[in-house]
Amino acid sequence: MVRLSPDGRPRPEAEHPPGRFHVVQQGEAQETQAILMNDVEVVDWLTDPAGNES
Repeated sequence: MVRLSPDGRPRPEAEHPPGRFHVVQQGEAQETQAILMNDVEVVDWLTDPAGNES
């Protein structure tokens, strides 16, 4: 079951580079980094994860 944070304040403006997110679990916020890809990039990565581009 996924619960949203009960904090209703507006989200602060982003100060981090793209791909950085805050995940709230059990009332604690953790900064994490995610890979931002479009659909074509995901398919390429899934079919050839060791491709020419790193």
